[in-house]
Amino acid sequence: MENPILSDARKWLAANPSESVATASRIFKVPKSTLQSSITRLNRIGVGRGGQNKLLTATQTKALKEWITTQYKQGLGATKQMTFAVKYSKPAPTLPTIIPASFQESEAQLQHWKVTLPVLLSSPSRQRYNNWVIGTETVLAHGQLQEFNLSILQRQVDQHKNRGRNSRLRLQIGGALTVDEARALQTEKAERVAEKEAAKEARIARQASNQARKQLKRAGVEARKQERLRKKRVKAYKKDGNPIPPEDQDPIPDPEAESESGIGSGSGSEGQFEWDGYENYE
Repeated sequence: MENPILSDARKWLAANPSESVATASRIFKVPKSTLQSSITRLNRIGVGRGGQNKLLTATQTKALKEWITTQYKQGLGATKQMTFAVKYSKPAPTLPTIIPASFQESEAQLQHWKVTLPVLLSSPSRQRYNNWVIGTETVLAHGQLQEFNLSILQRQVDQHKNRGRNSRLRLQIGGALTVDEARALQTEKAERVAEKEAAKEARIARQASNQARKQLKRAGVEARKQERLRKKRVKAYKKDGNPIPPEDQDPIPDPEAESESGIGSGSGSEGQFEWDGYENYE
């Protein structure tokens, strides 16, 4: 915060412009240099800082150049700031030249320069340029047509190769066929296809049967295991004189044995003999 005595001294000097700073410093008992610095700071005009390297747009640069030209014609000339702004204005970016890589790009470039260049040429040069443009357009059109025809031929060749390699309707390679031979070959081919389908269905059925047989075998093994454990528990109950629980009274059926008996591989007595064999074995 500024000393109020300095403020009073400055006010007194403003009210008495004929008096000197030394007189005011003696009256208000402040150093002369301090009072002089305070007055200098207040009277100093603020100078803008920064912004010296600001890049102008193309429109701003054009307007500034026109204004400088007008000032110059009026005899005023340009200031240092004006010269600095023009010198460090942002130049317009130069786009890289595009090298045509196809007939379409070449045609587009030709149409662009066909309109742009003739206005800059003299009459004889303009005529030679127009003749060159017409000839170049003709050459480009022929080249594009040849490329198109070549692509069509290449596509036809590829389709012919693929059709010969992948076609399933082909009867034989080379030679001529009569109607009877063609029908016989078609019948033979249909029979082969039917045999393949039948073999495929038989293979699928065989795989399903094997899978079911394996599942049935696993279920039979588990059932026989549980039946042996049940018989052991029943035997222990009888030995201890305890009643048999309801869940252990009925035997656990063997799904594998039932399946074999259903097919006709054996009678019910054989199935009973099998269970008795397990009981006797234990």
